[in-house]
Amino acid sequence: MAFEWQSQAFNPVPPRRGSGFALTVDNTVRVYDISGLAWGGRSADTSGYGNGLYLTLCNDGTVDMYVRFQSVSTADMNSATVVSAGGTIALSNAFAAKLPAGAFADVRIDVSEDLYLSAVTASGSGTLRVHASSQPPK
Repeated sequence: MAFEWQSQAFNPVPPRRGSGFALTVDNTVRVYDISGLAWGGRSADTSGYGNGLYLTLCNDGTVDMYVRFQSVSTADMNSATVVSAGGTIALSNAFAAKLPAGAFADVRIDVSEDLYLSAVTASGSGTLRVHASSQPPK
């Protein structure tokens, strides 16, 4: 018997009508509320079971972007915050993952925890395309 995440990972779905969105992203950190989205027509199960969902993120532009998912609406992401060479490593609320220009990434989110999407460009503006690439939680 396969776990839900295995079934989702091994059975990717293409972009479908009503399964995604595109955002203009600029060099101001913006936080988008994705908690009310009914991926594939299904809302989050508040019990916390079966809330995993794979998304494909595509940087459809010519500038690098920084993205992350979070449980709060705070716009505290800062791509310039790094630990200096030889410095003490600590987890940071300012951290974000780099999505290079023209790149895509598949990520698995928990729709009951990853309520917000933050995005910013290194400079200028670009388009971030997001679509559900697995069957939504049951």
